[in-house]
Amino acid sequence: WAPSGQLLALGGYDQRIRMLNHLTWRPLSTLVHKAQGIPSSVDVFNEMEIGQSLAQEARMEARIRTRFDLAQSPAAIRVAHSVDVHRADRKMGVSMLEFCADGELLASVCEGMPNAVWIWKVTDMKLLSVVQTLRAVRVCKWSPVERTLAIATGTPTVYLWKQGEGLILSEFSSATVTVGGLVWNPNGDSLAVLSKGMFMVAFLNE
Repeated sequence: WAPSGQLLALGGYDQRIRMLNHLTWRPLSTLVHKAQGIPSSVDVFNEMEIGQSLAQEARMEARIRTRFDLAQSPAAIRVAHSVDVHRADRKMGVSMLEFCADGELLASVCEGMPNAVWIWKVTDMKLLSVVQTLRAVRVCKWSPVERTLAIATGTPTVYLWKQGEGLILSEFSSATVTVGGLVWNPNGDSLAVLSKGMFMVAFLNE
């Protein structure tokens, strides 16, 4: 549900989102996850590995350092390929849908392209941005007070996407941390970051 209660977003196995209005329950629009043909007006952020010298690696725990680059147009989204022949026909659809606090933006994850978070502008019913990570997305949660989206992929990093500002990477010092859950403080200034057998509280600095 959108926060206003006037829109209901439904994710399907056909990799589409249908936006229903609360009066007639008819689809107002259909949003399609497409691996190809992303419009040039859409910002596509790709996570890239950063190389390290041997001296750096000797002083640090084994981990992959990354950054995000804006993809050149035409951008493409990586598609998942099943390696299990017994599950090759398993249906893969839209698995996550999250409205931001004011209902103006919608974030989605599609199992057919599990390394991407799609961010839609609800007022225009158009794609605004795509965040493409190296590993499959485990969770994404909007701040309860602003248009900031927190994303985790089971690594020691939390990605923060903010409209008009792009992406910030917040890394935890231990390589053994695997972020699999995120819970925002209701005032939006901190996050509970959940890992196996532990949790941490991360505060957002302006």
